[in-house]
Amino acid sequence: MNEKGFSLVEMLVSITIVFMMSILVVPSFMTILIERKDLVLRNEGNILMQEVIYAYYHDPTKMKTEDKREGTVYSIQIVGKDICITWKNRKQREELICREIFQ
Repeated sequence: MNEKGFSLVEMLVSITIVFMMSILVVPSFMTILIERKDLVLRNEGNILMQEVIYAYYHDPTKMKTEDKREGTVYSIQIVGKDICITWKNRKQREELICREIFQ
């Protein structure tokens, strides 16, 4: 007997394997996307920190206390000898970057 094509059992097995792989891959992929977005926010914070430090040394009167970039609000504070920038990441957790000011 010459059989051509797939039987129902073979189709169910292959669909189950594809389904199981998608269950394992999709959550990991979503986690990677969220982490990537948080890295982009941290990078924006570092760029803002460079701008704030430049403004502090060249013209402190023009320093900002808040900046909004791509929908994220970055708060800028001078705490003692440090300049600190805070913002909320995609999981609504507060992130912080501080740099020491040399005078």
